[in-house]
Amino acid sequence: MTADYDQVPVHWTATKTSIRYGSKISIATKRSGHKVTVSGVAKKYTTAEEYKAYKTKVSLQRKSKTAKTYRGFKTLTASSSGKVSYSYSTTSKYDYRLVIKDASGVWGSTSAVSYR
Repeated sequence: MTADYDQVPVHWTATKTSIRYGSKISIATKRSGHKVTVSGVAKKYTTAEEYKAYKTKVSLQRKSKTAKTYRGFKTLTASSSGKVSYSYSTTSKYDYRLVIKDASGVWGSTSAVSYR
């Protein structure tokens, strides 16, 4: 016996498709005495199939060696060339990383970790 297609139950679930481009961010740190400088370059993938500078908000996060999680330390704004930089004085040493949050049309990313 074959099924009558008018009798087959159909369930439709609406889905949402989101197309976003990737991003990436580099990190570099240096210490001179008590002065620590954290810098990086934010980039996003483009329709030209290459990474280009990304002017966006970047979160500078840090954690001590004994901490379990990173904490937001400073919010920076990348320039039109994608560059960010922040300097301050501290005697403590931390693991630093830079984070770009997800945005409309762009996936966020997290840099490598740098200890200073």
